[in-house]
Amino acid sequence: MNLRLIFIACLLLISALTMGCSEKSRSVITNTSQSQNTNTPFVIAGSGTNLPVTAKLAEGYYAKTGIKIDVPGSIGSDGAINAVKSGSLELGLISKHLTSNEYTAGLKEIPYAKVAVVFGSHINTPDSTLSDADIISIIKGSKTTWSNGTKIHVFLRQSNDSSNLALFNVVPGYREALMDASEQQRWQIVYRDSDMSEVIKENKGAFGLTVSTEIAKEGVKTKPLDYNGISPTTENIRNGTYKLTEDLSFIYKDTLSNRAADFLEYVFSNEGQEILEKWGSSPIRR
Repeated sequence: MNLRLIFIACLLLISALTMGCSEKSRSVITNTSQSQNTNTPFVIAGSGTNLPVTAKLAEGYYAKTGIKIDVPGSIGSDGAINAVKSGSLELGLISKHLTSNEYTAGLKEIPYAKVAVVFGSHINTPDSTLSDADIISIIKGSKTTWSNGTKIHVFLRQSNDSSNLALFNVVPGYREALMDASEQQRWQIVYRDSDMSEVIKENKGAFGLTVSTEIAKEGVKTKPLDYNGISPTTENIRNGTYKLTEDLSFIYKDTLSNRAADFLEYVFSNEGQEILEKWGSSPIRR
């Protein structure tokens, strides 16, 4: 097994240790040291929300420079934070903001994109928009069918997922409805954006929470529903009319490595910004 595969295996171990309840606080057990020289694999890992568009940035960077960046499966925002903190990852991905304690530990964040948090449905769902009242009624189980009579099959993200956190102060009554549904084990919990895409695709009448960068992936067949009549387009994310959003950020500890700095220069270049917008996000200028 070569060094690149060994290092990715270590990150997948982080994922296995941290994904059980997804974004819960936890410690990463790893003895891997990540040198910042070109003899070690360049791996960028973290929140599943960041992965689709960051993988596209890595593809563009490789095409331009010939430098390979590995973007493995999700280890969550907390997995990235713990891996960067321990020194096993030089550049991580988070879909929430660092806490004051994490800043005190030497971590720093660089926001690079804003994405829409989206209520998605099966591609054949006739409905196109949801109001605040519709969302709460579906989660509570009082609204059980779409407009054509098809039964609604609800799939939820865990309550402390970053997408849910982004909605708590925006959708009236959402926190309380979600907590009650979780306590009652009313609906199935889905832990990754990619898994949510699959369950929505496979279940006619499905309803679930996802993000615009996941919907923009090739082969994903999730119908994005408007929120209070506003579509989750990149233009509406940028102009602030679509209110359900979260920020994507890179994180590092103390000082950026040279290769991480070079990659970020690409991310914030015109080409990088075009990639971000093409694949479902609104770029945040550095």
